[in-house]
Amino acid sequence: MSASIQTKDFPEFEAPLWADLDPVARLELQAELQQVILPGGAILFQEGDPADALYMLVSGALGVSIQGSHGEQRRVARIFPPETIGEMALISNAPRSASVTALRDSVLLKLTREAFERLVKRCPTVMVYLSRLLADRLRATTRSSPISFKPTTFAIVPVTQGVAVADFAQAFLEEMRRSHGAGVDLLEAMPTQADENWLYRFEAGRERVIYVATEPSGAWTSRCIRHADHVMFVARPGEPLVPEAEALTCAVSSWRRHDLVLLQKADASRPLPAHPSLARLPVDQRLQVRERSLPISSA
Repeated sequence: MSASIQTKDFPEFEAPLWADLDPVARLELQAELQQVILPGGAILFQEGDPADALYMLVSGALGVSIQGSHGEQRRVARIFPPETIGEMALISNAPRSASVTALRDSVLLKLTREAFERLVKRCPTVMVYLSRLLADRLRATTRSSPISFKPTTFAIVPVTQGVAVADFAQAFLEEMRRSHGAGVDLLEAMPTQADENWLYRFEAGRERVIYVATEPSGAWTSRCIRHADHVMFVARPGEPLVPEAEALTCAVSSWRRHDLVLLQKADASRPLPAHPSLARLPVDQRLQVRERSLPISSA
């Protein structure tokens, strides 16, 4: 998967990069930006690549990793809107010091070194401003705490027959609103004629979003998963994994949390076991849930 680049019509948002710039310099900066649409799982750049641009994250999430001593990828940070990444590319020719991957479908704004140099010629104060911003960023990095996982987007995906997806999603929405307030919303489909920018605006206007898929595969299901920080595979006890869900057994990101929810009957006195075929789903945890109720146990 690769990024697509557009040069106009990027979403309006407030970014720390230009928060304190004077109005003229801000407009000059915005005129040099390109919108980059990065599908979930796509690589923005790799460790060792030439550093040629700064990126500002508008929506989505990015994962930063470095290569360990044995060739493994070590996760070092998660990037969330409206953070920036790759600032040193504007003032240094050193190669990229880490790899960056889209953890879900993401929109970024790109400022190339060439565009930045044009900008500095027109507005010299931008160089001083950016240098101060980089110094603040480096100080914050030295004080940073270990990466934590705080999902803001969820995907509900059925993987067996007999799953009442709509009922489960509604119960989950109600519980999330009780826990986190009214800023949680649910999306079961995109409106006709809506594009990706509509989806990004929908997400940006809410604190948490629950994406609901009614099928284990298909374009909408794939989009739900790509936009999710936390995926819940929902199954009925005793029911086998449907053939359409087989692809999900290998389409798993180590940056994303995956849980298996066994949806028990409302009057169940004890949880019934999962079908052995569900063991092929690589999940972090198995949860036993009664219909329209809270979890009763975990396994």
